[in-house]
Amino acid sequence: IGAIHRGFSTYEKTKYRNNPEWQMAIEFQNKFPDIPLINDPSHITGKRDMVFDVCQTALDLNFDGLMIETHFDPDNAWSDAAQQVTPSTLV
Repeated sequence: IGAIHRGFSTYEKTKYRNNPEWQMAIEFQNKFPDIPLINDPSHITGKRDMVFDVCQTALDLNFDGLMIETHFDPDNAWSDAAQQVTPSTLV
């Protein structure tokens, strides 16, 4: 069992597609320290150029892992093209 932090939708205009609400993730970690917490920066940002920064924040907050959408040709992906990175970006 694990939890995936994908952000939260809001009616407010923010730079994220789904607000990360980092404080909620920290509270979750404090209440359930034995449950792995994975971050999905692709879903949070919706934009590939923001994925790295959200990944770094998640790692700084001691998340247990990352779930990142990749495609060998992101601009031609059939879905979520704007948020996908190339595999070489992950190296």
